[in-house]
Amino acid sequence: MLRLLNQPWFTSVKGNHEAMALDAFETGDGNMWLASGGDWFFDLNDSEQQEAIDLLLKFHHLPHIIEIINDNIKYAIAR
Repeated sequence: MLRLLNQPWFTSVKGNHEAMALDAFETGDGNMWLASGGDWFFDLNDSEQQEAIDLLLKFHHLPHIIEIINDNIKYAIAR
């Protein structure tokens, strides 16, 4: 799923799980992330973990909300 960030047609928001992962990387305390499903990360081999880290770091620059207007109707995509 994280690899979708590399696709030019894909847009995402920074959700709560991505925020928890980033917080775990920054503080070294991943308890909240692990309790919320982050244990998948430790099932990866070293190169896959590095790829996941590189992709997760892209979420630093993503918004929490995206607004889309279609046929004069506004839709909000939020975390």
